[in-house]
Amino acid sequence: MPKEINITQDQLNSLSEFYLRDCLTNREISKKIGQSVNWVLKKLKDYNLFIELPEIYKTKRAVGAKLHKSQRIQKWTKRDFILTVKEEEKVEVKLCFIEGVDYVAVCKKTNKRLKDYLNKGGGIKDHIDETYPDYVHESNFKKRKYKKITGEPWYYGFFEFIVVEKDVKETVSCEECGWETSDYLNAGGWLTKHVRDEHKHSATSYIEKFPNQRELFATPLEKEAYRRRFETEYAEEGRDYVICKECNKRVSKINNKHLSKHNMTLIDYKIKHGLDDISSESFIQKTLDNYEANLKYYEGNYTSKAQQEIIDICTSIFGDEVLSNNKSILDGTELDVVIPSKKLAIEYNGLYYHSEISGKKPHTYHLDKTKKAKQKGYKLIHVFEDEWESRKELVKTKLLRILGEAGESIERVHARKCIIKEIHVMDKNEFLRKYHIQSEDKSNIHLGAYDQENRLISVMTLDTKRVMSGKHEELEAEIRRFAIRTNIVCVGVMGKFISFIKREYEFSSLLSFADIRWTPDSEDNIYNKNGFYLEHTTRPDYQYYNDKIGLKRLSKYPYGKKSLKIKFPKIYSDKKSEWDIMQEAGFDRVWDCGKYRFRLRF
Repeated sequence: MPKEINITQDQLNSLSEFYLRDCLTNREISKKIGQSVNWVLKKLKDYNLFIELPEIYKTKRAVGAKLHKSQRIQKWTKRDFILTVKEEEKVEVKLCFIEGVDYVAVCKKTNKRLKDYLNKGGGIKDHIDETYPDYVHESNFKKRKYKKITGEPWYYGFFEFIVVEKDVKETVSCEECGWETSDYLNAGGWLTKHVRDEHKHSATSYIEKFPNQRELFATPLEKEAYRRRFETEYAEEGRDYVICKECNKRVSKINNKHLSKHNMTLIDYKIKHGLDDISSESFIQKTLDNYEANLKYYEGNYTSKAQQEIIDICTSIFGDEVLSNNKSILDGTELDVVIPSKKLAIEYNGLYYHSEISGKKPHTYHLDKTKKAKQKGYKLIHVFEDEWESRKELVKTKLLRILGEAGESIERVHARKCIIKEIHVMDKNEFLRKYHIQSEDKSNIHLGAYDQENRLISVMTLDTKRVMSGKHEELEAEIRRFAIRTNIVCVGVMGKFISFIKREYEFSSLLSFADIRWTPDSEDNIYNKNGFYLEHTTRPDYQYYNDKIGLKRLSKYPYGKKSLKIKFPKIYSDKKSEWDIMQEAGFDRVWDCGKYRFRLRF
């Protein structure tokens, strides 16, 4: 085999100039340099100078004469390609990197030094984007083409490239005897081990003799101080330390690290000596203090897609003030979204994880969390997964109204200019399906509010019933639904409905139930503002959930004991409760927060 011929710097410069600037062919270059054509081609490729022409430039003949002139593909040479790119300017080749030499890239604007001068990790690109935010990158194809033509990387103009010498290993020596180690920060403890084994010094005695190396012995000094605190005459047994019953040594706690000296595990120790005197009181208190101090700053890493969407809604209004996965307000209990200035928190409740069996959430879980938030001065809103997925826009509207924002393209209508009248059941149902989170209902009085353009902007439905008040029978009505168009704000429309009801009907009182998870404050809500008073608070109620059926809570009323006998005859038994049968059928329960019952007497 022929011997490999190394290339000199002068040959490389000549090669690049002949090939890129003068656009000579490989055969012409070989004659000028005095090497073979194959040698020229190999060196061009080794030093990234060779230009791989696109197919259109490689074509050696025109396409058939039958084609139109504009469709013929002409032969292009390397010279045409280069002159097209450089617009007939001569190319000045800069060979900025030499093989085997290390460089550091120094930004011409910020003087920041980057070791990754070849931009393999993308650090140079990131720095350019940060330093020159208006800079528009060329395509990767054009960047590669630029490098092939000029020999420079695309970012060459932003940096200076300085040759750096390879790092020289630092060492540290023992002041006692001059022994050296490459562990120059004593991070591995080699100097500590040396002075202990060779000179019988403790870290404390060595530093007393050679204080100039104190920084190297920070950790050993702390460990020695920790051990000495168990030897002092003021240490109190039980409070400051416990005594290992295997070796009578004083320690802050009995753990596996210490027991490994006795070929025991902590479980073995507990079986042999019992559970008492495992940790000192000071260690337990220190652990609790650290836990309490850091718990308030902890934020969970996981945020579901739906929760993030709610966070984005709040952030669009309140910016960086919005907190997520916060545990500080409820002393360790997590809140999904918190807006401190509004004293408002929002929980997103996935059905599976907030059910009684699968999620292990007891029937008072959501109510207890709401009460705990109220004690801290916060209103807590609960959004369930099924209503977010099926009626997301309506839930967004409710949240925006609670946040004090009506959203984009909102229209304000004055209630005093509206007309209240009874509407047809079909109009009522269509409106509620669009604008109420619970959709349509079964009621016998349907009222609508029309604006000046005769648009139906709000609906209220009533259900009437007769009750005994002393010896007299009275007629009262319950508000079943109340809804407003999502793009409308009509302050006072509820009062307009109430005035119409007083005038047109002979009701003794008006009754309404408010879901606590949407109306957490019994003293500050739309009912208080319209003359209602809180009559009663109902207990939390449940709905059924079965993930095999779908993402939806199911009313409990179709699943009474009599209905179950028909629905599930194989597992039905008179001796089983409704809940027992439903569990066997694969159902779970999701509990709400209960309801407020408000009443307005006429």
